[in-house]
Amino acid sequence: SLMGPDMGVPFVPPSPNINSWTAALVYPGMCLLEGTNLSEGRGTTTPFMVFGAPYIDDPVRLASSLDNLRLDGVAFLPTWFVPDSDKWAKKRCGGVRLVITDRQSFKPLLAGISVLSVCSSGFPDGFRFRKKAYEFVSDRLAIDLLLGDDSVRRSIVSGEDPRSIYSAMEPETRQFMKEREAFLLY
Repeated sequence: SLMGPDMGVPFVPPSPNINSWTAALVYPGMCLLEGTNLSEGRGTTTPFMVFGAPYIDDPVRLASSLDNLRLDGVAFLPTWFVPDSDKWAKKRCGGVRLVITDRQSFKPLLAGISVLSVCSSGFPDGFRFRKKAYEFVSDRLAIDLLLGDDSVRRSIVSGEDPRSIYSAMEPETRQFMKEREAFLLY
């Protein structure tokens, strides 16, 4: 991966909310939280590296549930935070901080799907998928727009294992990687 320290050049934030190379690394998975009522850490100094909500009353249990999945390259630390803006502004949120332990083996999309799965099943009275318009699209749920269709959401809601959900996406991912080769500049 030619990200961050490997490139020998300074990281230039592509967005105010992607303010570090580790935030850029986790973004492809953690951006999925935009399709939910979970704070993805906007309004904090570490967006996408922290997430949570006021209804998460036991961050230790949440972090433990995520750690129990044994995802490569990431650990989950329980935390409390108060976003200055965006979702849950000025409200105390229980949540988790992602700690990247091995960026080569870390799979951001698997991490994002795992977070959605654990929060959906672990906090059924609080967790919700976003219903209002997202990126000016109102004819489908934001999570379905982010993921391309409703299959991943339906698998999460039905309690399917996050690794199985991720694996089911692999054939399409391989096809995309093949198709994109003709357009790469370097």
